[in-house]
Amino acid sequence: MIERTINVIKAAEMISCSRAHAYRLLEAGEIEGYYTGNRRGLRVIEKSVVEFIARRKEEAGVGI
Repeated sequence: MIERTINVIKAAEMISCSRAHAYRLLEAGEIEGYYTGNRRGLRVIEKSVVEFIARRKEEAGVGI
């Protein structure tokens, strides 16, 4: 199965953070992504962003 990917800007919008913070989350392994070459650059796995948001809501005690 092919996983849906998004760019870093879209990931940052979904998380409601800056693009720089999204890169830090990638470096820390909080969300998953990979490089696809020069033209498309870094792609973020959308499912990892959704799971990250769910984890943060759970940690904060907010119902999903």
